[in-house]
Amino acid sequence: MKKHFLLFALSFLYLCGYAQYPLQTVSALQNVSNPNLTNCVDSSFYKGDTVRVRGVVVMDAKVGSVDNAQIANGRNLWLQTNGGGLWSGIDIINFGAATAPTDMLTLVAGDSIEVTGVIDEFNGESEVLVLPTGNYVTLLGSGHSVVPYYTTINQLNDASRNNQLTTGEALEGAYVEFRNVTVSAVSYFSSNTRVSFDITDGSGGKINVSDRFLCQRMSNASPNPGTYTAPTVGDVIDTLRGIIIHSINNCPGTNGRGYEIHPFKASDIVFGAQAPTISNIQRTPITPTSSQTATITATVVANGGNTLTSVVLNYAVGVGTSTYTQVTMTNTSGSTWSGVIPAQANTSFVKYYLTATDNASLTSNVPAVPANNNPIFYIVDDNGTSIYDIQYTPYSDGNSGLRDLTVTVTGVVTATANDLGYVFIQQENKTAWAGIMCIGTGLSTVTQGQKITVTGTVKEDFGMTRLENISSVTQAGTGMIAPLQLKDTTFTTYNYTGNESYEGMLVTILPVSGPKLKVVDWNCDNSITPTTNFGEYRLGSDTLAPNTGTRVLAGRQSTSAFSSLNVSYVNDLIWQTTDGTMNATPYVVTTGLPFDSVSGIIYYSFSNLKLLPRNNSDFFGGPLARTSVIENANLNVYPNPAQNQVTLQWENNAGIDAYQIMDISGRVLISNVVDSTAGMEKISLDKLSSGLYLLSVQQGDARQVIRLQVTR
Repeated sequence: MKKHFLLFALSFLYLCGYAQYPLQTVSALQNVSNPNLTNCVDSSFYKGDTVRVRGVVVMDAKVGSVDNAQIANGRNLWLQTNGGGLWSGIDIINFGAATAPTDMLTLVAGDSIEVTGVIDEFNGESEVLVLPTGNYVTLLGSGHSVVPYYTTINQLNDASRNNQLTTGEALEGAYVEFRNVTVSAVSYFSSNTRVSFDITDGSGGKINVSDRFLCQRMSNASPNPGTYTAPTVGDVIDTLRGIIIHSINNCPGTNGRGYEIHPFKASDIVFGAQAPTISNIQRTPITPTSSQTATITATVVANGGNTLTSVVLNYAVGVGTSTYTQVTMTNTSGSTWSGVIPAQANTSFVKYYLTATDNASLTSNVPAVPANNNPIFYIVDDNGTSIYDIQYTPYSDGNSGLRDLTVTVTGVVTATANDLGYVFIQQENKTAWAGIMCIGTGLSTVTQGQKITVTGTVKEDFGMTRLENISSVTQAGTGMIAPLQLKDTTFTTYNYTGNESYEGMLVTILPVSGPKLKVVDWNCDNSITPTTNFGEYRLGSDTLAPNTGTRVLAGRQSTSAFSSLNVSYVNDLIWQTTDGTMNATPYVVTTGLPFDSVSGIIYYSFSNLKLLPRNNSDFFGGPLARTSVIENANLNVYPNPAQNQVTLQWENNAGIDAYQIMDISGRVLISNVVDSTAGMEKISLDKLSSGLYLLSVQQGDARQVIRLQVTR
């Protein structure tokens, strides 16, 4: 009797250990009540819980020997239950090594599995993070059917690609099908090696077709080039299928991309009639002066055996102008067509797009301006192309009007390969749209303060405008860039109107309130799960408001993280040898760590603008600051704030040697030696504008720095 009881007890304990996490359905994990969705709450009720879930794998984990999904190690799949439909799909992710007892990389469409993981959320997308160690992925069967759910685009997004939570959330993670859709915009990115496009279906909605899976890899992709050919605006797609992924964008404080659809096999996209193809749009000159016309050329071809009947250049002058003038383009040779925009006044904003029509009345517009896509544009500039001309845009996508064009511009070096690791230059006498990142040859020896002229191609790298393929670098003298003094709240969230203009520029972050800037969040990305750490911390004024302030990135250099290895202040010791080897001794920040100010370059990545300090000297007043207090001097500075003059006073036997007035970045603006026995020095401030400055007083090897406010 005792033996049977012991066996029963052991069996019970084993089963309890194996099933220690509850089994939940996909529908239970995904379903969100309509009142919550109406109030912009789309999180799973089980967020943060560890559960078991079962379902049918929708796509193959590998195509040949290549991981299908574009994610670390490729272990990213979607499950479907109940034959598809509402609340039927969910994202399964494992960031680590092979899963057991079944490796996710061996799974194919139709396999049924059970996984154990934490219910997480990323940008509004619910997902299951598979537990990293143990037997948490089990194959239950195979050969099940995978069926898409037919729907219309307006169930997911409106005409501006804003997500419709109350009707769209039920399709998050689901395998869906659209029919008879039209390509309304095509967007190349990542140096033209990747492409996504927008589609409409007559329902009043618009959705982006994205390239998470291998079926949309083009021939120039690296790694794993494919055979995919990008569509053209106006193309009709008879059937389009894919997984619905969510990036929330229609709620307060969110700026994602709405619901997107991701095809995962070639048969998911079935093209119908193809409109004419318009490509290789060029402009000569790139930046016309007020006395120059602009010649626009393009390659235009008809498809499907059709012939072109017209190619039209549509242009307008002025950001707000909605009426376009039409210019009939001429066929100059082969498939090349040309049209001319007349000369316009200096500083004019000129925008344009091309229209091609064939004998089947199929029409394409590039860009798709009638479908609310932004036109190509330029600014007439009698002084030639400037960084401002590259960066300025009135459109919220932030893309340059000179995108993919080769330009020559001049700017002052604000960051070098020796401090930040990448070169940034900035146009003098501009307070917005004036900084840009440079990548190419001939930049390794430039120094801060040098004025250089560079030739390169304007590119958009996941939203960051930069000059790539630099082929020429010449010195053009020296210059001076004073960092813009901005409050920490300027960069709390990305906002085109409020902060896009600072991309690539040198700035100094100051507290919006109180005397000190503080670390208010030591890890900006761990609010969802404690294991997420991308090296970013936040500087703000209030430690009780950890989501308010400026993100800072340091200690990482990789293909997706462009920051300095010469900055000590990092959020984790792992960055000492991860994503590059740090050149500075790491100092791990903690919540509440104070600074007077922090300077650096503003960089855009992963939907956020963030500060990239160049080295430790960009941090003023922190624990590593080399500032000593001068003893027995009784230093006094008055008045403070000051207008036109300030008085520095000390004990006449204190041995004061000199003083300097610097801006917040440490750039010396005023410098002078003093008569140490005088006890007083009156300093003219006529050359300084309103703002915060640093008065540095020297006594031998010691110095004391005093904050000086100049008010006009």
